[in-house]
Amino acid sequence: MDAKIILKKYLRDEGISVISLASAIGVGRQAVYSWLNGTKKPSDDNKRDIFNFTNGNVQPNHWCEVSPNSAVRPTRKQAASKEIRT
Repeated sequence: MDAKIILKKYLRDEGISVISLASAIGVGRQAVYSWLNGTKKPSDDNKRDIFNFTNGNVQPNHWCEVSPNSAVRPTRKQAASKEIRT
């Protein structure tokens, strides 16, 4: 499941405001809104702080988005050097 959805649900279920989360982990409220809207992802330090704040409900690996085809596509460098043949 997507981290922003899990975090939104956690905040709603626990009755925690965005401002409270932002204050607790030392970021501005706009940063939290950006994470919740999916326009930005938190830094590794912020992911750790979110994990601790939510008692492990939002894990750092929840922020990783992998598309179904990402594992089979060559990188641009590989494609350019023809290391992978299709």
